[in-house]
Amino acid sequence: MTTPLDGPIAKLHRARLNLDRFHRMAERAPGGDVPLMRSVKIFDPAASAFVLTVTEVRPVPLGALLLLDEAAHHLRSALDNLLFAIALADSKIEQTTTQFPLLTDPSHWNKGDKGRRTQDKWLAGVDEPHRKSIERRQPYHPWTFRARPAIHPLQLLVDLSDDNKHRVVQPGFVILDRLRVTPDDRGTDCYLDRGRLNQGVSDSEIIGKPLQAGTELARVPVLVTGPAPNLDIQLAAWAYIGFRNGIGCSNLRQAATCVGRIIRDFTPLLEGPEAVALWQAAEGRFKPSPSRVVYTVSEAS
Repeated sequence: MTTPLDGPIAKLHRARLNLDRFHRMAERAPGGDVPLMRSVKIFDPAASAFVLTVTEVRPVPLGALLLLDEAAHHLRSALDNLLFAIALADSKIEQTTTQFPLLTDPSHWNKGDKGRRTQDKWLAGVDEPHRKSIERRQPYHPWTFRARPAIHPLQLLVDLSDDNKHRVVQPGFVILDRLRVTPDDRGTDCYLDRGRLNQGVSDSEIIGKPLQAGTELARVPVLVTGPAPNLDIQLAAWAYIGFRNGIGCSNLRQAATCVGRIIRDFTPLLEGPEAVALWQAAEGRFKPSPSRVVYTVSEAS
């Protein structure tokens, strides 16, 4: 590497490649159009209702989840490498305790023991204007997605990186995003009982939650008029692959966008000749020294 931006940019690029590979491996089923979930309609005579239930959920391959693991690592590492270069450019000396802070609690920025850790250890050598720029990117600031409050992508990055590094490879699930049930008014030996339509499972119990075989999606009540009731019911379900808390794996793409913006914030500082020279001098410490030839002189026999 010849500039302090080469490493962070390369890691950001690699993370995006892994996210693309994850999409191809996990979200596009091999061998055809295999849905993320399948469901069945069963008549429950005791409830006088048709019950729509999940029968099968497509598993998320471990290999695909490892791609997310690697992407999160590269994104987190890109920020740490960037912070090291910022501190070097600002202080003119190599700092040994730097880490790019990603905080979910605003008090950890500059209050108490954790605030001192952030300011004195992680941001050692960083000028005040650059600290303010880093503070503006902290994941404790509100975040909206599609005009709705949402978890900050950089918070997801921290959670995923920490869990994968210290605990387990985070499992992936099929998460229900939206559901639309459209029954006919009349069927065979029955007709729709609109007075009981709001009974059964509520959207809050299943939307944004992992699906599994046996999950009840909806109940359609009917009034039975004959021995073999049947009713046409159109079910439209939108699902995505996400984690146990309902956050979609695709949110890591937003995290990559955030990392790219942070890199751009500091590009003018780190592409200057002085910053590059400081970086090259520091980088030289990690390169092998030229081999030396050692000559020995022996006594003549």
